[in-house]
Amino acid sequence: LSIELVSGYINSILDSLSLDSVDIIGYSQGGIQALDYYSRYPDRVSKLVFWNSSSCFTSNNERQRFFKNMGKLLERDFYGLFTGPLIKLLSDRYLSPELYEYAMGIALKNHDRSVIEYFVSATSYDGTAILESIDRETMVIGCRFDILAPLWQVKRIHEGIPGSSLVVLNKHGHLSLITDPVYFGVIISEFLVHGTVME
Repeated sequence: LSIELVSGYINSILDSLSLDSVDIIGYSQGGIQALDYYSRYPDRVSKLVFWNSSSCFTSNNERQRFFKNMGKLLERDFYGLFTGPLIKLLSDRYLSPELYEYAMGIALKNHDRSVIEYFVSATSYDGTAILESIDRETMVIGCRFDILAPLWQVKRIHEGIPGSSLVVLNKHGHLSLITDPVYFGVIISEFLVHGTVME
């Protein structure tokens, strides 16, 4: 499984649904996916949202070592890492025991080999050069306590896309998708439906 392969899958799904264009939300590694898809099929993209993401997760030596070691840990004990230390490492003040159990349940449904292959593909992909070509309405969301996509990487997306909007949230981490979904749903819906950027 690779970023490039998934872009083809997405396009095939849109064809099967007879959808000419869609809004794309790229969360975490999905931001890399959104960049690759846009570079291949720009006419099928209406608006873009990059949420806790990066155009290149391994943009310096320190980040390269971090993701290389994470890849090794995933290979060694995929389910143990996903259901324990990784989720705790990515948590924020909103991760309740109930949400923690929910996150573990999601992790356990993943196919380990596919996730590892996709992880390697996404963390070795550099989509920085694509940013300046994006001419769609774009919102970029970053969270202060995100260690996988730190704010300096999120801001690089914003600075690279002409006319994009940046939203920085100071109380959330990488798992904001799980820990505060309603809040983020409102932010994203306001942008996609009304073109409003709120914080």
